[in-house]
Amino acid sequence: MFEHVTYERTILEMVMDGYLTDVRGLQVNVPNLDFRYVRTSGGDYSQQDLSATLNHDIALNAVVEAYVQYARYRKSVVFAVDVAHANSLAERFKLAGYAAASVDGSMSAEQRARILSDFSNNKLKILVNCSLLTEGWDEPSVDCVVIGRPTKSQALYTQMIGRAIRLHPGKNDALVLDLTGASEDKNLQTFTKLITSQSSKQNQERRSSDGSKRKTKSGEPEFEKQTMMTGESVTEWLQRVRELEQQENKFIEHVNLFANRTRYHWERIKNHFAISYGDGHWAFLIEEQKQYWPVLDIGNSRYLPLHDESMPLEYAQGVAEGFLELLESKVIAKDADWRNARMSARQEHLLELYHIPHRADWTRGMASDALNKKFAKREIKKVCERFVPERWREAWKNPVAKEKYERMVLSIREQAQQQRRAAQ
Repeated sequence: MFEHVTYERTILEMVMDGYLTDVRGLQVNVPNLDFRYVRTSGGDYSQQDLSATLNHDIALNAVVEAYVQYARYRKSVVFAVDVAHANSLAERFKLAGYAAASVDGSMSAEQRARILSDFSNNKLKILVNCSLLTEGWDEPSVDCVVIGRPTKSQALYTQMIGRAIRLHPGKNDALVLDLTGASEDKNLQTFTKLITSQSSKQNQERRSSDGSKRKTKSGEPEFEKQTMMTGESVTEWLQRVRELEQQENKFIEHVNLFANRTRYHWERIKNHFAISYGDGHWAFLIEEQKQYWPVLDIGNSRYLPLHDESMPLEYAQGVAEGFLELLESKVIAKDADWRNARMSARQEHLLELYHIPHRADWTRGMASDALNKKFAKREIKKVCERFVPERWREAWKNPVAKEKYERMVLSIREQAQQQRRAAQ
């Protein structure tokens, strides 16, 4: 009947605004649990198959052990698959020494009311239920939910974890224990998946409203690709994301400053830079965790770093451009006179050969930039596949190897200078 959502508030937004308590999720790996063999019925896991899969000693013990390890002092609601599973879990918790009980729809109203009252008055520590407490029941003192009934349904999952995230005096946060298997079904709902998806949706809406275009190839800024770690609370995750966002913004600022400051025309491919300085020779700035390696292509798919470690972008730029400056070449300068001349027939032929869109009135500089962008993608891909930073770190620590590489760099510089002077 309704074709779109007019307004909604997500759990993430409600936690951020202080209307719900902070909450963290933990994944409990149940040995030999494999959801691939659980059939689907009505868009969710078959209740019959789930019961057969989870209502046995190994799975039951895994739930109790997870509670003892991570939530033993928490007032908890456990969601079971069916009545038999709920009763089995309650008995296991009792055997482990906890005040526990199960409730289900087959009980009389008086019996259910008595158990719920005991739980509310802290006479019971653990309350196990089957499809009974997902809605219409409010007990804010609950600070743990055990998802003993795995589901594909985001709506059902949200209802279950909603039992623990209401505000309550003395309650610092809530815990969600998710049952997962060794081979997790990608459709299985978990707390980290739910919150991360809400964050992605929120960021997409924000970008559509503020016109932000700074995205990665996947369509999201780097910091937004940071999934929530198991055991991490919402506020801890948001703080980590904010710190990553600040780092990303600072990194982008450095990259923009680099583009404005450099005298040479580098091609930027993702977060790497490449420049062709003639005769098929390339120099690179290869990004590694927001630091850069200045690297030379020395032929035959071999690469040589100009320094023994990665550096901030401005320092790597200085090292690479210090080498390029020795070549005394005007070919790579951004303001070289040749860039304003009319595009050559050779350039036009190459543009057509590589199916690069262009216009007849392009200058040599414009054609060169388009061709270099095409070739730089290929060269960057090659260097990223073959250049292994960790190996070079170790190699440069060896004094003999370090002296050898320094001689190689000096020799390359001398050869390049000689070739340039001979050409002049």
